[in-house]
Formats: sequence, C-alpha cells, structure tokens
Amino acid sequence: EAVELARLAEGSVGRALELADEDGLALKREIDDLLAALPEIDGIRLQRLGERVGRAGAEGAFRTASEILCRWLARLASGDPGRWLDPEERIAGLLGKVEGLNLDRKAAMMDAFFLVRAAAR
Repeated sequence: EAVELARLAEGSVGRALELADEDGLALKREIDDLLAALPEIDGIRLQRLGERVGRAGAEGAFRTASEILCRWLARLASGDPGRWLDPEERIAGLLGKVEGLNLDRKAAMMDAFFLVRAAAR
C-alpha cells in the first residue's frame, strides 16, 4: 500500500500522507474501475463516486479524483493527441474551475466522465 501511495503521490511524502488520510487508494480504484469499462459507464458506480466527491467536506476527495482523472487523460493525450487532447483540456478546465466558481462537485465529476465516455467511443 505504501508503494501505491508513493506512486500516486509522485514521490511526495506530504501528498502521500494526505492521500492516506482521504483514502486516496480506494478512490483511485473506484476511478480505475470506471475507466476500465469504457466506453460503457456504470451509472451506479459513477453516481457513488459523484456523491463521494460532492458531499460536504469532501473537497480533498474531489481534488484527488480530479487529479487522478486528469493524469489519466494527459497520458492518453500524449499518445493520441488527435483523439484525447481536446477532451483532456475541456475536462481539466471544468474540474479546475469547480472550487473557484463554487460549482457542484458531483455534477462536474459526472460531466467529466460523460465527456470521457464520448471521447472513448
């Protein structure tokens, strides 16, 4: 588990501790499971993820989920920019504006996954 946390935190000890506190590995597994099923989306799992990152006090979980999804998209965009660069930019822009504009985190995360699904088809 420590190795997975270090990998997810990109070697940052402080970030690894934050991820451990907010159950970041479980969150990553949830996201990985959703992404593995593309181009299909399990609506129930996506709803659960949205509720998890959208509830009061879950700002850290939202940031972590956004970071995980954006990194995944960045990897895809570097390999196939024609297909993934535009969705990656749109999703990163959406998720990056949520806190500053006080947008609904659950809706934004679900919208991000719907954009991923559209790009995966």
